[in-house]
Amino acid sequence: MTTPAPASTVIATARKAPPRRRAGRPRKAGARHACGQLIQATDAAILPQALERRADLLGVSPSLSTGQLLDQRVGQPLGQLLLRGRLTQRQHDAGQAVGGLWRAWLSLAEAPKPHAYVPESGSGVARPDVDPDRWACTDDRLAQARALIRASGPHGLLALTLVEGVCADEVMPRRFEATWAGDWPQGWAALTTALDALADHYRIPRN
Repeated sequence: MTTPAPASTVIATARKAPPRRRAGRPRKAGARHACGQLIQATDAAILPQALERRADLLGVSPSLSTGQLLDQRVGQPLGQLLLRGRLTQRQHDAGQAVGGLWRAWLSLAEAPKPHAYVPESGSGVARPDVDPDRWACTDDRLAQARALIRASGPHGLLALTLVEGVCADEVMPRRFEATWAGDWPQGWAALTTALDALADHYRIPRN
């Protein structure tokens, strides 16, 4: 003979709460990485016009692979010049080093920004919240680099302008663009000579 369940058990079973719905938006369907993030179809999302523009920056045929055109170096003037064979790896690395120093100085000085957004103050002097020793060190290092660039060749002022534009402001001079019809021997010589001097200054190994 079966023993009936206690009344308390029957009541508890009858009053069991319905399963709670998961909070938040529904989980999107699709293949996922091991970490749980959705696998994005990046190749399909890239606009063909963007790839063509990158090919134009390098002066090459757009038939290059998507991976080659998406090389992050294509997004910087120094990287473009390296990929085009106009700079050596050593010159590129020297430009990266002096560009980082220059931008650090600009940030500490709150100098006007070269790109299309409003500067914070544009005072051009060290901020009061910056450690004086850090400011003095950065200012001294940039002064040494600028003096070295000025003394690197017969066109020191041009070299200083080109290094600041290409390396610090990351703006490609029109005559350095791949689509420029002519050549500019004086400008190329000024830039590469200055970068060679900086590479020696930063003790970047020769290949």
